Amino acid sequence: MKDVVRRRIGLYGGSFDPPHLGHVITITAVLNSGLVDEVWLVPSGLHRDKEMHATDANRHVMIEIMLSTSFGSKVPVKLDTIQLHDSSRVSTTIELIRAEKHRFKDCEFSVVIGSDLLPQLPKWYQAKDLLSETHFLVMPRPGHDLPKKMPPYASAIISDGLATSNISSSLVRRLIADRKSLEGIVPPAVINHIIRYKLYGYDSQPHP
Repeated sequence: MKDVVRRRIGLYGGSFDPPHLGHVITITAVLNSGLVDEVWLVPSGLHRDKEMHATDANRHVMIEIMLSTSFGSKVPVKLDTIQLHDSSRVSTTIELIRAEKHRFKDCEFSVVIGSDLLPQLPKWYQAKDLLSETHFLVMPRPGHDLPKKMPPYASAIISDGLATSNISSSLVRRLIADRKSLEGIVPPAVINHIIRYKLYGYDSQPHP
């Protein structure tokens, strides 16, 4: 009997509030690493400890826009709304992993994080179980060097010269508040959506 070949899925979670080119860079680096066959973006739902600035519906649309305009139809990346629409049941990383393993028994899941989060993993919810059940793919971030020896539950993403990014959704929102340009930081079609629906306090007055 032949061994079942499982699809290797990298789960890339975040608020994506809004999505930006830093997310695009990370997706590309993860796919190029050879450590996964597909990347699934998993936008977080409502959290008591984190305010969302755009509605779930708008975040959903902006992610779809980013994916459709930044990647070709054959690139193995997609949106997974399991947390966006069921955050009461699937709000933590270990709940997400267990839910995905239950839904997709033919897949092998790992979680994409930035190197800034690697030292915090032992403090995450149900960390002992999480670190034994999950493998983490760690994207280098400026100012947060990877350890010379990675822990057994993590693998480094070697970006092969692809620039890592300190772009964040909070930076994008700050730029909007300061009436600065988003060009080169946010995909143009996402910028158009932000402008059209006046998200994050974007008004109709001239911006750079």
